Amino acid sequence: GRLLVTKEKLWQLQKRYPELSRRASLQVYSLALTIRLWQSPHYRAGNMQADMLKNLRNVAIPGTGIPLSMFCWHQFVATAFLVLGLPIVSLVAALFEKGLHGFGAVFAKRLFAPDEWFAYWRLNCILASYHAMNTKDS
Repeated sequence: GRLLVTKEKLWQLQKRYPELSRRASLQVYSLALTIRLWQSPHYRAGNMQADMLKNLRNVAIPGTGIPLSMFCWHQFVATAFLVLGLPIVSLVAALFEKGLHGFGAVFAKRLFAPDEWFAYWRLNCILASYHAMNTKDS
């Protein structure tokens, strides 16, 4: 929660939670950064929210058909999805993959170190947006 409302840097997060791997720290930080940049100017759209509404309309939660843009209509909804929805989706995916026995490691990986194309695409999007905003580069 604190990360969402402060301007904490990645290194500060890593120092506060040394048990998190570098990859997990980056995952958590990039998700929080998405919320922090919500109304910030964006190089492809008016702001981060507008960009996510456009680019996530064709990306769905696997097996559901629910587009991720559905959670981008309001900053509160997006925050609630990151804090509550993402862990639930990760848990369900881990249960489907491993069942009740051995799902813990899969759950943690899906939540903190996802290795699907979407995780890398999302990370690239937030990095490009953050870079463009800080350098005033379009």
